[in-house]
Amino acid sequence: MVMIWNMADYGILDTSDNVHLECVRYCFMPLINQELKRVINQWNIHRIRPSRNLDGPCGKPDILFFQPEVYGTRDFKMSMPGNIRLMEQEYAQDPPSRGVSVEFEVLATSIICQYGLRDQIPTSIYEASELFIHWTVIREYL
Repeated sequence: MVMIWNMADYGILDTSDNVHLECVRYCFMPLINQELKRVINQWNIHRIRPSRNLDGPCGKPDILFFQPEVYGTRDFKMSMPGNIRLMEQEYAQDPPSRGVSVEFEVLATSIICQYGLRDQIPTSIYEASELFIHWTVIREYL
């Protein structure tokens, strides 16, 4: 099976094609997010060792954030001026579902139904690669 890092080399992925980029996001974004969550969890439970050259707290990041007194340090959090929730509502927006535009998500749902593709989130790089290849083959016939 061709992996994403080889797809461009083999001519399967055209990085100058916006539809190809949307397809890659649609197929691989769930796996990328899953891996990022794993990295975040590993980081938050790892131990930061004391250093001779740095004057900072040591310990596990999660504990340092929620219970700094366990490691004999203080809470370094600062309050934000104003209402952060109102600012968030005004200036931020939720990321697009599966990393793609609404228009592409509608198209994807239609194609999945029309061509009987699996309508589940890929659980491995192999499944995501296979889904991407199906998309590119279908696109040739549209």
